[in-house]
Amino acid sequence: MYDPATNQWSSAGDLKHFTFEATSTLLDSGEVMVLSDQGVDIYNPESNKWRQEEAPHFVARHGHTATRLDSGKILITGGGNGINLNSTALYNPSGPEPKWVQGPPLNQRNWNHQAILLPDGKVLVIGGFGGVELYTPTEPPEPQLPWIELAKDLGPYKYNKSSAILLPNNKVLLTAGTDEDIPSAIFTIPAH
Repeated sequence: MYDPATNQWSSAGDLKHFTFEATSTLLDSGEVMVLSDQGVDIYNPESNKWRQEEAPHFVARHGHTATRLDSGKILITGGGNGINLNSTALYNPSGPEPKWVQGPPLNQRNWNHQAILLPDGKVLVIGGFGGVELYTPTEPPEPQLPWIELAKDLGPYKYNKSSAILLPNNKVLLTAGTDEDIPSAIFTIPAH
């Protein structure tokens, strides 16, 4: 862990699981959830300790995204468990059991993509292997509320493990990923 006040690094302890293509997501509690191919590790910065939590079989373990919604829930999209998935899941770190519920499926299988929380609370999935899709979270979650497909693909480029950042005026900048020497691109989010 890095402390900018002292310009020093210190140990944050050892994860309970070995991780591969893990995501790290800050929870409302200040804890950090790490989701990987081996399961879920939660880091508590106050105690400097990790604990394990189980994830159900429908939660992707690599190539996925984990996005904290305005509600504090975590939306897991796509990824893979041996095959590319179109599944989603919602994790509620502070609510009653069950902590995990299945979310509405994506229209396409998405892997090594990015998910961006938009200012209006919607989630945009873009890049990687799959399409460009938009989701509007609801309370309580509605598993059958569909994702809106904005584009089937991004043309000849996949932007595998690319970076995506929201720019002003509903534009997203995609920068090259790991597989190809490809140019940057701008995707304009249509009115929704």
